[in-house]
Amino acid sequence: MKKKLIVFGAGENSTVVDELAVCLKYSISKYIDPIAEDRINIIESLERLESPNEYVYAISIGNNEIREKVFIESQKVISSRLFVTLIHPSAVISSSSDVGLGSLVMANVFIGPRSNIGRFTFINTGAQLDHHNQVGDFVHVAPGVVTGGRVSIGSRSFIGMAATISDHCTIGERCSVGAMSFVSSNVSANERVFGIPAISRQKN
Repeated sequence: MKKKLIVFGAGENSTVVDELAVCLKYSISKYIDPIAEDRINIIESLERLESPNEYVYAISIGNNEIREKVFIESQKVISSRLFVTLIHPSAVISSSSDVGLGSLVMANVFIGPRSNIGRFTFINTGAQLDHHNQVGDFVHVAPGVVTGGRVSIGSRSFIGMAATISDHCTIGERCSVGAMSFVSSNVSANERVFGIPAISRQKN
């Protein structure tokens, strides 16, 4: 029997989550989104759902801060234990690595040995994270990102499409790394960096 899944967020990112859920034999019952109008089976809030404990949940919202806010608000109604971690069958994850609660790992991702992915983090299509990576909570790693060994990415940071982060680099919390950038040194919390090599442009 397919598990009944409720998805927070019915925007464009939810279409990717839809396919991921189907691959993993979930049946999407409803979407929770207060503003979406072009999808069926939408309700405005979790409070409108009958028997909320009969479902499991995922958050498809790409914005890190909104994703965190939705999770915190959901705790007024449901237990965090009802959130599922969704990992695409084509992803390769070392047996010595961990992926946190509520995180989404998309197609063709590689996560090397002794790495830890935090809670409610998105690892998007084709991202390659090498050994001993530490990725915080509510992070968004865009498609095609490559990291070397022993890279640390702080919570609520965004790593843009096809960016590369060199070995032993630390990205602080709430940072943004621009698409196709090459990071070769540490990035302080709240910094926005981009370029080759990536340099700081402004604070988040």
